[in-house]
Amino acid sequence: MGCSPWRVAAGLNKLLHQIDLAAPGRSKASDGSIGDTAHQSGGACSSEHNCGCVMVGGVWIIRARDFTHDPARGANMAVWAERLRQSRDRRIRYVIFAGRITGPNHKNADGSWRWDDYDGSNDHSKHMHVSTWNDQARFDDISDWPIGATPGVPGPPVPVPVDWRSILFRSLPVLKQGDNNRSVKKVQALASALGYSLAEDGNFGSGTKAKIQAFQRSRGLGADGIVGEKTWRALAGGLPILRAGSKGTDVKRLQALLNLWGKGIREDADFGAGTHNALASVQREGGVPGGGDGVAGDDTWRFLLTA
Repeated sequence: MGCSPWRVAAGLNKLLHQIDLAAPGRSKASDGSIGDTAHQSGGACSSEHNCGCVMVGGVWIIRARDFTHDPARGANMAVWAERLRQSRDRRIRYVIFAGRITGPNHKNADGSWRWDDYDGSNDHSKHMHVSTWNDQARFDDISDWPIGATPGVPGPPVPVPVDWRSILFRSLPVLKQGDNNRSVKKVQALASALGYSLAEDGNFGSGTKAKIQAFQRSRGLGADGIVGEKTWRALAGGLPILRAGSKGTDVKRLQALLNLWGKGIREDADFGAGTHNALASVQREGGVPGGGDGVAGDDTWRFLLTA
C-alpha cells in the first residue's frame, strides 16, 4: 500500500472482537480492513479503508472494517447492520450491506438514518462494511457496540425493514429488445439523462440495446442489454427527496421523466422554477398525494416510474 506503519481503529477492533465472540465459527472469507489499490483510485481519503489520510502518533489509521455475512454460523449481518442503524452509535459514519447504506454521512444522508440504495460497484452482499468518523475520540472508543451479540446466545429478533425502493424496482417490468411501450420510454429518458443519448420513442431496438449494454458495463453490471431490477436501480438512482434548489444528476433524472409528460423543461440538473412548476403540474395531473407541492418524494418517484 506504500504507507506504514498502520493500524485499524480500536473501536472497529472492539466490534470485531464482539462479533467473533458471538459467532466463533463464522467464516472470515470477506473480512477486511486495509484497502487494496482499487480503494486508492479516488485518493487516500476517498475510502476509510485507506491509509494515508488520518494519522495518530505517527501511525496511519484505517477507519473501516468488513465483516463476513455467514448466517448459517451465527454471523447474520442483515440483523447486525440493522441493530447498528437503530443504535445511531456516535462512532458510525456509515454502514453498507446488501446494496443499501445508512448512517449520518453519505451522499443521500438526511439525518434520519434511513436505508438508502448504495450505488457503488461492490454491493457488499458478502459482508457488512462499517466506517467510523475521522476523530480519535470516536474511532478509538472501545465501549461495547450495541449489536446484542452475546457468546452462544442469539439476540432478540430485529425486523429488517424492506425499503420502498426495493419493492418498487422489483415491481418494474423486465425490458429487452423487441419491447415497445411507455416503460421503454422511461429507460430511454433516464439513459439519455446519464449521457447515453437515445430517441425516446418507446421502441427497444438494437440502438437502445447497445446503449444499455454500454451503461451496464460502466456500472459493473452484466452487459446483456436487458433492463431488470439492477439496471433499473442504476438508471433511476437513489430516488432522493428533491425540491427547489436541489442540483445534480438526480435532478436531471427527474427532469427527463417530467419531459415524458410533455413539459419541455431544460434538463440541466438544476431544480429551478421551471422544474418546480412542471413537477407540480404532473403531480396534479396524476393525482399524486401532496396536492401538487412541487417536491419529489416517495409517492412522486413511484408515480413517475410506473405511470
